[in-house]
Parts: sequence; structure tokens; C-alpha cells
Amino acid sequence: LEVKYVVRVALGELRLGVGYSTVIEALAVAFLADRALAHEIERAFNRCADLGFVAEVVGNKGLEGVRKVDVSPLVPLRPALAERLPSEVEIFKRLGVCAVEYKFDGFRMQIHKRGTD
Repeated sequence: LEVKYVVRVALGELRLGVGYSTVIEALAVAFLADRALAHEIERAFNRCADLGFVAEVVGNKGLEGVRKVDVSPLVPLRPALAERLPSEVEIFKRLGVCAVEYKFDGFRMQIHKRGTD
């Protein structure tokens, strides 16, 4: 049994069942005393993809600190994950007027630039 878990660690496939949403909900309960405020922490996490930083903010500054977390140059954003729909007609039914871009490859990239170099 131990070998099974050692191999999974080496392959990067050891799943503990704890994802971002579980941690965010735990932070809301621990520091804001209200699971319903998890969406505030998730909003901050979407604007600053460092959950450790967001946890530090909520732990030290509470809800008001979390609400002040915003997009900053040179700080990565969490990528928006698309939901699959069967056709473009379904997409427009759900979203209405929207901007659409082709995705030609299998990766996402953010570029942050400071200065003229």
C-alpha cells in the first residue's frame, strides 16, 4: 500500500480531496465566522492567484481587507475557466452579446510588463 502512495507522489497524482474551494470555505468559517462569505474570499483569489496571500489578508484584516484585494500589475490573475456548451447558439443564448476568441492551442498565458524593456 505504501508503494502505491509513493508512486502517486512521484507522478504528481496524489489526490487528497482538498481543493481551492475547500480551503476558501474553511477560511470563511475560521476568520469570518460565516461560510456564506466564502464568495468574498473567492473574489479576492480570482484577482490575486496566491491563496496564501489571500489567507494572510483575511486572517490579519478580515472582511474589509479581503474586499480591498484587487487586480495589480505583475500579480497573476486566476484564469477564467470556460464551461462547455454544445453549440455557439447555446453560448449566445446563455451569455447574450459577448466577445469571442478562438483558442488554437492548449495553454493559457499572462504577460505582465514593467517599463519599456
